[in-house]
Amino acid sequence: MDTFNGIQRLHMFMGWQCNVRCTMCYQTDFSDRFNMSPEIYRDALKEYWPHMKRVKIHGGEPTIMKNCIDLVDILTHYENPKFSISTNGVVLGKFWKESLLSNGEAINFSINAARKETYDQIVKYGNFDRVLGNIENLVSARGTGKNSLTITISTVVLKNNIFELDELIHLAHKLGVDGVKFGTDNYLTFNSKDKREQIHRAINAAFDAAASTGLMVEGLGSLSRGYGMNLDGKNLPQELLASSKPRQVCPIPFKSLAVDADGTVRPCCNTWIKAGNLNRESMESITHGKVLRNYRSKLSKGDYSWCIPNCLDNPRPSKTAIIRKYVSFFRDDPVRFLTKVRRKLAFKAASL
Repeated sequence: MDTFNGIQRLHMFMGWQCNVRCTMCYQTDFSDRFNMSPEIYRDALKEYWPHMKRVKIHGGEPTIMKNCIDLVDILTHYENPKFSISTNGVVLGKFWKESLLSNGEAINFSINAARKETYDQIVKYGNFDRVLGNIENLVSARGTGKNSLTITISTVVLKNNIFELDELIHLAHKLGVDGVKFGTDNYLTFNSKDKREQIHRAINAAFDAAASTGLMVEGLGSLSRGYGMNLDGKNLPQELLASSKPRQVCPIPFKSLAVDADGTVRPCCNTWIKAGNLNRESMESITHGKVLRNYRSKLSKGDYSWCIPNCLDNPRPSKTAIIRKYVSFFRDDPVRFLTKVRRKLAFKAASL
């Protein structure tokens, strides 16, 4: 029996500890109280690390989290696994720079704006100039070495930044990174009907910027479909068109798993479905368990009702999946769920 059941990649959600406060973030605790314990990433997954090809390390903010540093140190002892992180980019010290250049697969800088004044509206306790400097330094260091580190920047599309999408792409090109990622929030992404024509022009400008710079841009197609735009007949590079469309069958749950800070294992980072918990079960029993089998079977039949609708790899998003997701979160922790809802409502009201 295949001990790993085809799993080649792990998404490690290490906790919520963070050094900035983004206006659209709805987390309820930014301390290290709920960070993943060493018993999970060091002990329960010990036999998995030599066999993994990729490990995506999620925060919070990985660059300031001790358990993330410990995990990267563990991974460097093995030949196979390459790691990737997403960071706000405010802190990027010697350890992270050297580790990324020697054993990193990818780093994404979540900067959320193309202009300093917009950045300051969205990111509290951040430092736009320092972030850009850290990006430039890493790009320069990568250029002098023999590595294949991919460097990207990203933003969640909000009312504050939706009219500077093309600027973000041109900024990425100027910095020398490899691509740009646009994310959306089902509730917060700006969707004003009275400015629909302006938004269409902004998205078209972003497509033009992507085509002229040659950068790979993720999420732009999904964003444009959300605003009722038709991409048929657009004179765009095939690579950009391909990246703007979801795959017919999502391969991710057949090759990867998500591990949450509390030991919960999910078939994918874009589902609320739980396959098991490493505090009570072995990873082997989870990877061969009924939940993962059922999840994979549903995808094979074209059923994506257990998947979050705004996932870029979801070819058939279901609106009812959002309801199922929120019901699941409410059942798990009603107090925390309601606190998150209040945070989102407050931000939505403030941004109108």
